Amino acid sequence: MAYQNNPVAVENFGSFLRGEVSAQGILPVTVGSKAPTGFSHPVAGRGSLVDVSSAEMAGFTGDLESKIAAIAMEGIHSKAYPGCQVVVVRKGQVALNVAYGALDYTENARAVLPSDYYDIASLSKIIGSIPALLALDARGLFSPTESMASVLPEVLRGTPLGSVSALDVLTHQAGLPAWIPFYKKTLLEGKPDPKWYAPQRDAEHPLQVADRLFIRSSIRDSVLLWISQTPLGERKYLYSDLGYYLFQKMIENRTHQSLDVFLQSFVYGPAGITDLRFGPLPKELHSRTAPTEKDILFRGQMIHGTVHDQGAALLGGVSGHAGLFGTARAVAQVMQLYLSMGRFGDQTLFEHADVARYTGCPFCAEGNRRGIGFDKKPTHGDGPTCGCVSLDSYGHTGFTGTYAWADPSTQTVYVFLSNRVHPDAENKSLSQLNIRTRIQQVIQESIVP
Repeated sequence: MAYQNNPVAVENFGSFLRGEVSAQGILPVTVGSKAPTGFSHPVAGRGSLVDVSSAEMAGFTGDLESKIAAIAMEGIHSKAYPGCQVVVVRKGQVALNVAYGALDYTENARAVLPSDYYDIASLSKIIGSIPALLALDARGLFSPTESMASVLPEVLRGTPLGSVSALDVLTHQAGLPAWIPFYKKTLLEGKPDPKWYAPQRDAEHPLQVADRLFIRSSIRDSVLLWISQTPLGERKYLYSDLGYYLFQKMIENRTHQSLDVFLQSFVYGPAGITDLRFGPLPKELHSRTAPTEKDILFRGQMIHGTVHDQGAALLGGVSGHAGLFGTARAVAQVMQLYLSMGRFGDQTLFEHADVARYTGCPFCAEGNRRGIGFDKKPTHGDGPTCGCVSLDSYGHTGFTGTYAWADPSTQTVYVFLSNRVHPDAENKSLSQLNIRTRIQQVIQESIVP
């Protein structure tokens, strides 16, 4: 019994269904023969990283939503994206969990709901890989100070990359190139090479790249080999995806579990996070998942329910640098876990000192603003932020039009998810209009002193 159809009641009801809040009410009226006045059926909840609230209760001015809606709708009217989700949290209280626009541009497209899934792209680094590394670090199974030869000896021992520290790779200053278009090595005359691909899954082709497209499992070893053979450039800051392929393999070697299974067992499950998962998504979730790009260069189809990133697609959708799908609320829960310094209830998922170290800025003095996995506001200029957040803040952006940022100084979490690459990844309007950072500016300006 929720009694009212208003946002707070609906969100509380959803929290109950997710097992986050308890139900201890007593019926004040009779509802049928099996539920008389005075009926009660208590159900215990496990708690949540973020609690249902309102803008005012979370410490914002009452016009927060209207200001954010104006900016979000500007992006939709400018066709920067068909729709988006925005979540704002302060001090663990959800001030806003809203959605705007539609899932796609078709005539009968459904309106976006806060429960819909988006491909979060490179947010997977800080929402997937970094929590896994922190969990390993807490167990003494990983340290950023170890060499890459130690991280993956079977691939990197004796290579130039092997002599580099994991810290240099995680802060993007190891000399690795930004990316390698691995998929091009699997094409023949611009089409998927039958040497690599099959139209259906079988024992030799178990990895789903897209709808009706499966690749040999040996591609995983090939990708690692190609990375190990890549010449290193100068030791300076250059954002690169490549190290996360290697960390995924290390995580799986040391835990004897796939990355997705390990995260579910040691991070998402214990923290009660239910709406984060790697693709390919099951067909029943496609109706609540935003499509991404119409890929004419590689997969020859609209990408929907499988990862947009080509490299992650080659690995079957589970990768260290991309591959996660989820809701803005679920992303915010992980960001709140960082603000909580790794604690959830009476559990310690990450060590306090490790979270502080990872979200810090080890090479700021050398001109590299990056944390360990995280992006940061630079000491001079705005960087990926509105410039209105503190130097202690951290987060990441994603190619598909996603953004997640946490600021310890104001105890705020802000998440923006969209599919700006639909149907064409060349659409740069989201960045040109500064939609994400303008919303961040409104959030910071709306905090009540």
